Amino acid sequence: TYIAPPGIQFIDPTPPNGTVTSNTSAQINVSISNNDMNLFTFNWNGANYSYYNSSLTLMLNLGNNSAIGDSSTVAVDLSRYGNNGTLINGVTWNSSGKYGSAAQFNGVNQIINFSSASSSFISATAATISVWIYPMGATTPGVANSYDGRGIIGDVGGYFGIYRTNVTGTGDFIWVYSWDTNKDNIGITYNTNEWTHIVLVHNSTTLSAYKNGQFVSSVASGSTGDLTTELQIGKAYGTYYFNG
Repeated sequence: TYIAPPGIQFIDPTPPNGTVTSNTSAQINVSISNNDMNLFTFNWNGANYSYYNSSLTLMLNLGNNSAIGDSSTVAVDLSRYGNNGTLINGVTWNSSGKYGSAAQFNGVNQIINFSSASSSFISATAATISVWIYPMGATTPGVANSYDGRGIIGDVGGYFGIYRTNVTGTGDFIWVYSWDTNKDNIGITYNTNEWTHIVLVHNSTTLSAYKNGQFVSSVASGSTGDLTTELQIGKAYGTYYFNG
């Protein structure tokens, strides 16, 4: 039986083959066409990095790609688990995304909702959340807590997430956050109308934040308190929606 190999393309801004550079990092943009991928490992200077395996519980293209099933109402999950999201109140597809198209939220009432409990995506002692964001418009008025702000992604119950919030007495930041009977959060500087890559990493002892591939900071953080409520993009806990 002939099994066709996956289609693999290296797309801009991947450096051309044979490039010699003094840079300490490089962006590698890989496009893979495969209907039943089980594992994707990238080898860099002899070290293997797993990007796609059973630990990946949600992978959204957010590119309005009809070939994979994206539509005006559905954001298709490309992980093994099919955790598709529902676009609510007219979330739009913007063709000027970081790479191709992107989902755009109006900051008023638009979200992508996942009906499964947050425990379907992370555990209380292991979580990595990675997002490209393009914040637009005004931040929140001064509020008391990072999780009172504009939810980028997080649980409805307010136990973890990434927020854009102006915290009274502290300032306006992108916050990575987890609750372990105390609020553990890290503020990350940002600019409006600019793409920024944010990563939240949490384990049983530590919450860490990364911006554009660079480590920002870490704080002590125990197990996330509750994962029973659903995951959302565009709003999490509280009343403020993300604009961008």
